[in-house]
Amino acid sequence: MLSRALNIIFSACIFFTIIFSPIARAENGLVVTLEEGETAPFSGTLFSTSAAAELLAEIQLSNESCLLRTQRELDLAAARFQLDIDNLNASLDSCNLRYDRIVELKDNQIDFLDQQLIKSSNPNNELWLALGVVGGLLLGMGAAWSYGQIANN
Repeated sequence: MLSRALNIIFSACIFFTIIFSPIARAENGLVVTLEEGETAPFSGTLFSTSAAAELLAEIQLSNESCLLRTQRELDLAAARFQLDIDNLNASLDSCNLRYDRIVELKDNQIDFLDQQLIKSSNPNNELWLALGVVGGLLLGMGAAWSYGQIANN
């Protein structure tokens, strides 16, 4: 994706450089067009030294300007991508922390319920044995006393 964006930016810079760069200006330098058969052995355009230097300077300036704009756009895209990565990492850390806290809470709840189950299912057998023996003795003694009272009357 980054290379595609870079290709689009380079293409746009080259396109604008070709379309908007002036060929030569007669203000600063002399530009003369020759036809075939005149002093030069071919048809073309003759530039004075100052016009050629100006044209070369404009081309170099356009090239450097394009490179600077391209580098700026590339840096901006890299910064946006890094921001997206940082935001996603922060979101992931937040989700992991939330998940860890929920798991810890559920583990604590399971431990508490296990302890409550153990407490409620341990019937204290010794206590029940002692209460049963004492209750049985009292019941037997009460029955014997009642029987004795009935027999005396």
